[in-house]
Amino acid sequence: SAALVEKVVFQDRAPYRDLFLARESFLTPELAKHYGLPAVTKEGWTPYASAERLGLLSHGAFLSSFANIGDTSPVKRGKGVQNRLLCRRFALPVDANVDVDAKPAEDECRIDFFRNTHAGGACAACHKALDGVGFGLERFDRTGAPRTHELGKPNCPLDGKGELDEKPFEGPAGLAKLVTEHEDFQPCVVEQMTRFYLGQDPTGTPQGEAYLSSLRERVAGKDFQMQD
Repeated sequence: SAALVEKVVFQDRAPYRDLFLARESFLTPELAKHYGLPAVTKEGWTPYASAERLGLLSHGAFLSSFANIGDTSPVKRGKGVQNRLLCRRFALPVDANVDVDAKPAEDECRIDFFRNTHAGGACAACHKALDGVGFGLERFDRTGAPRTHELGKPNCPLDGKGELDEKPFEGPAGLAKLVTEHEDFQPCVVEQMTRFYLGQDPTGTPQGEAYLSSLRERVAGKDFQMQD
């Protein structure tokens, strides 16, 4: 992941979207094996052989950052994408009555449990947005390795299908394409870079909001580089 950032931002000075749409990754023999990709004999840039992978969203660095200790978390992955890349905020409803210890029955698939548990009540709207994204990344375990079924449940196959704003996608590659085409993506990138550069949240004051608006206007409609 660090090599991809170095290549796109500093070496190639490529459009920032290439971080998410790159069709190759810097692989070592161990990483290629871990990702289930064709073997390589030395480290270097290697095209993805899997149509499901593109850019950072298919990296273990991303997929493991939004996971639980023992398994994946569709909710955390969905929130990671929505919050970090589209700048959407989700707050727990004040009247929410959540059983944090609830878990699927032994013979119940986890995705079915999530769909049933999160289908109604005050939590439904947010979970539709969060779970829909997370379900599309479930064919990769908490470390980014490919898998075909839920952990410890071979009777629960995973199809890697999700949705973002009611638009279907499949796997990290499908999600990357939807995210990079989304109207909220570029304004969010500008906001996140501004937050990083200033070391504070620019959305907290009228002056910060005005500054953000001016930056967004300057790059509107452009596939800008990070240096821009």
